[in-house]
Amino acid sequence: MSKLYCSVDSDSQKTTTKGGHKEMNVHIRGWDIGIEVSASILPNGKIKFAVFQTEGSNNPRATNLLDEVYEK
Repeated sequence: MSKLYCSVDSDSQKTTTKGGHKEMNVHIRGWDIGIEVSASILPNGKIKFAVFQTEGSNNPRATNLLDEVYEK
């Protein structure tokens, strides 16, 4: 059973859900700006989320860490 789940909705398709066991990444973007969220399971079994700002499809590798959130 997966510990991580991602659901995606858009105006052109119905909802899609994916599961992951150790890590999962999503990148929602326009041409010049985007947000990437990375989820991972830590060695203690807790989940960590990291949120990055990107330069969108124009430059998806350019990332700036905005915040990290940890499961209590």
